[in-house]
Amino acid sequence: MNKDHELNVKKTKCIVWGAGSAFSRLYPRASFSFDLLVDSDPVKWGNLLYGHRVCDPSILADIARDENLVVFVYSTYYESVRKDARKLGVFACVDAVSSILRLSRESELRAMFKALPLIKGQTVSIVP
Repeated sequence: MNKDHELNVKKTKCIVWGAGSAFSRLYPRASFSFDLLVDSDPVKWGNLLYGHRVCDPSILADIARDENLVVFVYSTYYESVRKDARKLGVFACVDAVSSILRLSRESELRAMFKALPLIKGQTVSIVP
């Protein structure tokens, strides 16, 4: 392929932002592989958690230039983290805490409804 026609395809990296109690409690429920773990608290930088060294979020600015980043925010301060991520050039953020809790709640409700005897023809809907 001619260099003039090469595609500039960026890789996508999965980032976790938040190495605190929310991450420690919720990550095992929705375990997935990720590329980098960052946290706003300098005290946590350098610590190992689930095999990843906790980094300063400012590293994302350099990575975002060359790669697409999706940030899973494990913090109750989602909006604040999202704003900080945007300043670093990261625009794809997921509120992992709300998502995991909602999914857990839905699966718990489904399990509860499965255990209940239903009248023939009755439908059950789950509203988050």
